[in-house]
Amino acid sequence: MSFSARIIKKGTNIKKEVVQTNKEIIPKKLRKSLVRITIGGSLAMVFISGTTCPAFVEFFRAIGAREFHFGLINGIPLMMMLMHFWGAVSSNSMKRRKPCFLFCLIAGRLMYLPLVLLPILFPSVKTELMLGILLVIIFMSSALVNFATPIWFSWMADLIPHRILNRYWGGRQFWMYIVWVLCYLILSLIAYLSKAPITVVYPWIAAIAIAAGVIDILLFIQVKEPPNLTTPHVPAFKLLLAPLHHPEYGTFVMFSCIWMAVVMFAAPFMQLFALQVLKIPLWQITLAWCMSGVGIAVAGTFWGKIADSHGHKPVLKVALFFKPFMVLFFILVTPRYFLITAPIVFFFDGMINAALMVASNGYMLKLAPRENRSAFIAAITGLSGLCGGLAAIGAGIFLRSLSDFSFTALGRTWGNFHLLFGIDFILRMGCIFLASSIKEPKSSTASHILQDIWCTWPFRLLRFHLDSQDRK
Repeated sequence: MSFSARIIKKGTNIKKEVVQTNKEIIPKKLRKSLVRITIGGSLAMVFISGTTCPAFVEFFRAIGAREFHFGLINGIPLMMMLMHFWGAVSSNSMKRRKPCFLFCLIAGRLMYLPLVLLPILFPSVKTELMLGILLVIIFMSSALVNFATPIWFSWMADLIPHRILNRYWGGRQFWMYIVWVLCYLILSLIAYLSKAPITVVYPWIAAIAIAAGVIDILLFIQVKEPPNLTTPHVPAFKLLLAPLHHPEYGTFVMFSCIWMAVVMFAAPFMQLFALQVLKIPLWQITLAWCMSGVGIAVAGTFWGKIADSHGHKPVLKVALFFKPFMVLFFILVTPRYFLITAPIVFFFDGMINAALMVASNGYMLKLAPRENRSAFIAAITGLSGLCGGLAAIGAGIFLRSLSDFSFTALGRTWGNFHLLFGIDFILRMGCIFLASSIKEPKSSTASHILQDIWCTWPFRLLRFHLDSQDRK
């Protein structure tokens, strides 16, 4: 046998050994469950993109919603994250978590059907009354979904081995946001081509999104459910307070609450600002938001590997340094340059969001002890959701109270939205320093992560060019 043939045979044998090793590390039944979870997450993105896209905002504008209403539309689901605490306590006494999760998510997502159909079926109902009814439906849907969220997270944390958690989460995130991008491209095309009113077009979009959302949950029927480790003898109040007394986890709870409030002070009003103030066509806004998904898809797996190697805290610190630039973009952008600049800014911001998502979920799932995991998860999601919801509602009141505010400077007119974004820019800058208060044992520093990033292939190419210039 020739030398080259021996090398090829040896390489083939190594490949077989690696495949066998991977099969030993991740059992076949678990791999099937992980695939279903990834497919389900991708379908969930069809539901989310269809129910949170700029067309959703335009639909509510068409039926009479204003800044204050949008504060409630975005704030109520976040405030209903308080249901996470009830879900956490209930999860602690459940032998099986799957049936409750299936019922709550399917019922909660189906409620979006009357949300979009009632204004069409009953156009003669007064605007304020109709919006009030729709807000009640949002309240009920959010209550069901948020009750089941800590149940699902505790199930996933028991199912997915910790050694692959961040990598799997990053890979799942990649496929989810590939689907997100495709959805937004289709939505952008629909907005560009359609001549029908948004009140006619959007109900069809919502119906498809809801169908995908229900299929997503039905896939979990075949997902493996490990035994739920419960502690029914421990009082509920003690269970819920445990995360706050945890020396490391408590610091992340505090950070998450403040960060969510800061983000939700401005984020719910960015699409509204682009539609109402900048007068950007719907298809351009949809295309811009699509690029955020591209950024998340591209960077998700990378950040998962970085978090596995260096920990979650330094990833958060690096990401937070860049987050203020998003609101700065909305302060400075003009209609003329929106289509040119927005896709680039949203792509970069999506890459940063991928880091935040991987690091936050990884910290939350890894540091939470198994015997009280749902309560630890609820402490993050419930309290931060409450803070974010209050911030969104407060921002809506802020915009309504300053609706007549404006002044002219630097050749432009500045209004209440610019003031809101300016305040949020300062708050986001403050959160860069707040991340230092998070405690995580055995994590690296942010500088180590920056060194790793500098060694990745696009930066190696740049570094080679710079080194060549130095040698000259």
